[in-house]
Amino acid sequence: MTKSWTSLVHLLLGVLLLIGGSVSVAEGSRTSRSTILISDIDDTLKISHVLNTAESVGSAGKVGNHFLGMAGLFRHADIPTYYVSNAPESLMGASHELFLMYNDFPAGEMHLRKSLSDENHKVETLIEIIDRTKPERVILVGDNGEQDPAIYQLIQSRYPEIQFQIYIHWVYDSQGKSDRGAPLPAGQRGFVTALDLGLQWVQTGDLSANDLQSFELTLLNQRPELKKLLLKRCR
Repeated sequence: MTKSWTSLVHLLLGVLLLIGGSVSVAEGSRTSRSTILISDIDDTLKISHVLNTAESVGSAGKVGNHFLGMAGLFRHADIPTYYVSNAPESLMGASHELFLMYNDFPAGEMHLRKSLSDENHKVETLIEIIDRTKPERVILVGDNGEQDPAIYQLIQSRYPEIQFQIYIHWVYDSQGKSDRGAPLPAGQRGFVTALDLGLQWVQTGDLSANDLQSFELTLLNQRPELKKLLLKRCR
């Protein structure tokens, strides 16, 4: 791709991922097996609106409300994956398990909160996974809706010998008057779409440039109207 063509692809695919469409990515990975991926679910992978009680309750039992492209990107990364959520297991266990299966996220351990009174569930679970697997690198993916930025910062400080890459789904405005999101600590990277995250994984070596290009072309082939628009813009 030429530089101008590539820029247009990034721009239009970013818009597509925000407004709708499906994503499929090629198989294969360049990531070391000493890396693990730990991800939140609500408002990170699933559209849950956790800061709005009414909308959160309305979306709780849904399984098709995924953020577009995230499942494909996770599958493509081919990294051992763990899902850690503060959602109560008694209420959301079956729903979250079905959500991950229905949207074809990669298989992996899922850890939900067993007790509503357990305020340390996520921190303790992250520590248990890292101590058990002893990775050299940890990729943490969360969102700015609740406590992920602060929790991930705490975990990173606990393991100075481990290389952490922390990515926060920028779902809420940190300066908003309502539904205000948490600000990102220094060193954490925000993303809006799966394409944003994929571009950053290329920079860190967790995704090759060729694989990202394959990701983009696959999406364009699924949406021929975008391909026509790109060709028109590049004439």
